[in-house]
Amino acid sequence: MLRLRLATSLLTAALSSLTCACHSSDPPDRRYHVRGIVTEVAGSGSERSITIHHEAIPDFVGRDGASSEMPSMKMAFGAANDVPSSLLEPGKKVGFDFDVRWSRRPALWIVKAEALPSTSELTLPEGSH
Repeated sequence: MLRLRLATSLLTAALSSLTCACHSSDPPDRRYHVRGIVTEVAGSGSERSITIHHEAIPDFVGRDGASSEMPSMKMAFGAANDVPSSLLEPGKKVGFDFDVRWSRRPALWIVKAEALPSTSELTLPEGSH
């Protein structure tokens, strides 16, 4: 009986801390998946800035809450430490997820990335990357 109570207490404590961790995190305003080509990398660690020429993003919601298509353009992103630097080198084609948190700097944060084959055709204006 004592073992059962102890196990129940430990399980309850673990679930409580997990629930608190999930609720205490700062959820993004939006998350998007897009493809592009890395054009520049500056800094390192949490100061890393990655410029990517990305394809158009339909239904992008801006700081003002309005939804519209964001055209293809070069934009700078921060990147989570667990996103491998080897994926974010100039000239690499990537598919990536980024979070938008308008209250933070940088507001655009890459949370996941995957290499695309170099033969992948991206929809980018000619000569723009």
